[in-house]
Amino acid sequence: MKNTIKRIAIRNQFLSLLIQHLAVLVIGIGIFLIDKYEQFSDLINYRILLVIVFIKSIYFLAHNFKSIRNIQGKERIYRSFITLMSIHILLIVLSFAIDYFILYQIYPESFTGILAANQQNAFVEFLYFSLVTFTTTGFGDIVPRMNEARILISMEIILAFISIIFIISNFGNLLDPAKEFEDQP
Repeated sequence: MKNTIKRIAIRNQFLSLLIQHLAVLVIGIGIFLIDKYEQFSDLINYRILLVIVFIKSIYFLAHNFKSIRNIQGKERIYRSFITLMSIHILLIVLSFAIDYFILYQIYPESFTGILAANQQNAFVEFLYFSLVTFTTTGFGDIVPRMNEARILISMEIILAFISIIFIISNFGNLLDPAKEFEDQP
């Protein structure tokens, strides 16, 4: 009975996480549609994008810290931690891919190395670019050419660095066998 309640609580937590993060992604798609249908000037679209990216980055960090704190307060569940962090990383990479794609739609000269013939392939290239940026691999095949692109990339790098350090430090606490013996009376 207790295990069933824990599983339901964890499942509800992940469902809530997905809904919240998908809402953040929908906002990015909304910015794309605003630009596509030319509701505002390119500069205003970029400023809206920049504000949304900044707020989104703060949201991802705050939510990441809150989720870890919730897991740490309960029985330490290794698989839940890995799943939660995987979802966070996936959504950060996907979210920034959308942001890069939107920026490319606003300012096509913001990146060089995009070889896509259509929008779907361009998005796949930005998904690849976001993953390469998050992991700090940096192959150099896609290069930012405008400060607007460099600002977004810098935000992803900072978010990735903080997230990775945070994950490693908390993962170490989950696996520290000495900590289990210290907690026992």
